[in-house]
Amino acid sequence: MTFEEYLSTPGWMTNHEMEWLADIGERSSRIAEVGCWQGRTTLPIARNTKGLVYAIDTFLGSAEHQEEIAQHPKDWVIGEFMKNMNGLVKALAISEYFCQERLDELTWLAEQAEKCQNTAEIGSWLGSATRAIADNTQGLVFAVDTFKGSPELMERINAHEPDWLYNTFKQNTSDTSNVITCRMTSLEAAHMFRDIPFDLVFIDSAHDYDNVKADILAWRPLVRKGGILSGHDRQWEGVERALKELISNAKVAVGAIWYIEI
Repeated sequence: MTFEEYLSTPGWMTNHEMEWLADIGERSSRIAEVGCWQGRTTLPIARNTKGLVYAIDTFLGSAEHQEEIAQHPKDWVIGEFMKNMNGLVKALAISEYFCQERLDELTWLAEQAEKCQNTAEIGSWLGSATRAIADNTQGLVFAVDTFKGSPELMERINAHEPDWLYNTFKQNTSDTSNVITCRMTSLEAAHMFRDIPFDLVFIDSAHDYDNVKADILAWRPLVRKGGILSGHDRQWEGVERALKELISNAKVAVGAIWYIEI
């Protein structure tokens, strides 16, 4: 079972329960979690606390897990736990909202990133998805954004000092060595990097029809054969219209993420 499949196990944990754990994390300075498995319940606590989380487990598995554990190498459980802690905690800490869907989306990005050498993220905002990708790949992540914000976010951006968005993104990615911040438009970046074969392109920039269409047309040719072109907020009218016109066979990955294999 993959971590993504584990997270989506029906009936295992509701959004309300995840939010409750997040609230406990926010209000606590020391938390002991007794029994962690692969970290599914550890994540919402760790993401929301400024204190310490004591994750207590033998990582040998309980009786009902032994058949699954026997199919994997020694120390598989603790290996999965450490991978998920290191790979998503910072991404979740940056994310402005937390629910099961967001966790599933970041997990999907992290799993795709493991197979990538070159990734382009079109629209980076504060860097949550950037970290999910960058913390789980040995390759490069080209974070493309004007850092001026899209129309629906201007009121919030204007409430801050100039360059607030750019400076916050840089701070959130300051401890990475594989994020290349590209402060430019999507089309400028696509032209600049036209000779780079990308394993993954993730489009999450302006959501109106014209911009989504332009992004898809500009970046699709840059994805190598066998790579993935994907994007966020598939339910937005502009995104849905552009996909219907240009990529009618786009699939749903998880949550609001669409994708197509090239």
